[in-house]
Amino acid sequence: GMYYYLENKSQIAGVMAHELSHKLLEHALKRQKEQIPAKLSKSSKETLKNVKKQRYNRKAAAFELLKHKLYANSEKRRHDEYEADSLGYMLLKNTSFHPHDYINALQLYNKYDTIKPKGLDVEIYRQLFDLKEQAFKDEWLKGEDYSQYNYNLYEERLSEDSLSTHPENTDRIERLYTLFPELKQEKQLTKQSGELKKLEETAAYEIVPNLFQMEEYGISLYNSMLFIQNNKDPTFYKKWLGQNFQKIYEARKAYKLNKYLAQIVPNEQSESYRQFLTFMWNLKLDELKIIADYYTVNDKVSRVE
Repeated sequence: GMYYYLENKSQIAGVMAHELSHKLLEHALKRQKEQIPAKLSKSSKETLKNVKKQRYNRKAAAFELLKHKLYANSEKRRHDEYEADSLGYMLLKNTSFHPHDYINALQLYNKYDTIKPKGLDVEIYRQLFDLKEQAFKDEWLKGEDYSQYNYNLYEERLSEDSLSTHPENTDRIERLYTLFPELKQEKQLTKQSGELKKLEETAAYEIVPNLFQMEEYGISLYNSMLFIQNNKDPTFYKKWLGQNFQKIYEARKAYKLNKYLAQIVPNEQSESYRQFLTFMWNLKLDELKIIADYYTVNDKVSRVE
């Protein structure tokens, strides 16, 4: 994915230097070495045994134990990221690449990491799903009214910030500025090579297949529809439309759709993405099957022709 948004070879080298630093510092190995004795120690076994013996509040006690372990592990991994940033910058500084692009890469990552799925127009639903086998239904697009929802009533059982394995990119950048003041002075005009432009175009084609392989069928489907709407190789993306619908149909049939399709969270998602999720959750099992079959069969026919 980084080829899709990074702008030059120095930035790519910066990302590679960061990942190489994890290897040189043996972060993954250290985390595994820490986990093994923690699981096998007498104190750990005794704690688990005491939780199992409890007659009351056993579930709550087990959850608190799990939460403590998850938070502790996430904190260590965030520390690892800071270390890899420092060493990664030092590695890049000792090459012919421009060291300031280490910061530029982090800033670009921050920009693309915070983009929410958006841009899908309502008209595309009728265009794609008004089929001979199944006429489009306006009720598919009707959602709940979330304007009166009180978000203060909801309390997270696990803090997303505490579970995060990576620090905020703004914190990482500020820390590098503090450790290496020269980064504040150096500036580099970004130049993209023709070679990198080709990689960017190839990476764009990999967005939907990559999300599919990661079993992110909902967001993969959303992006397929967005590319079709923007007339970016509709034949290619209609094939992925069929594959994603087939997976979503299978998940719905097995009562596992929550695993692959997000729930609607009004205060965190764009209006466009909420409309998409509303549409997907409104489709009945047999309706999903008809759409999946239509695009799967039509893909096979087009390949034969």
